[in-house]
Amino acid sequence: MTRITIGGVDEMARRGGSEVIRAAAEQLEAYFAGERRDFDLPLAPSTTPRGEVLRAAIAAVGYGGTVSYGEVARTIGSSPRALGQACRRNPFPIVIPCHRVTGGAGHYSAGEGLATKNWLLNHERHWSKSNG
Repeated sequence: MTRITIGGVDEMARRGGSEVIRAAAEQLEAYFAGERRDFDLPLAPSTTPRGEVLRAAIAAVGYGGTVSYGEVARTIGSSPRALGQACRRNPFPIVIPCHRVTGGAGHYSAGEGLATKNWLLNHERHWSKSNG
């Protein structure tokens, strides 16, 4: 899988798509139903080893939580700016949960920007409380 786009499901592509597309759609549906917190999908690797480190750090942010760019960057010996760029370029929103990384500028590049980020965070907080 090389990219996930926020903004509707094309049922024809989903039904006629590859096994990976169907698995992604099923896992995302389970996420939105509050039944899944982590994803198990074959994602295309980052183009650089450093990109893989940044992606792994973003993926490590727990469901329903948030951390600042600076906090994540410090854990991997990087800069907040590099982490912000990795979030902005993230080809797998939701699956690699860049919405959980927050900063003072308040940006989000997927879906409808900050409205999408806030919706995802509220969704996870709701299901975190509902499922204990």
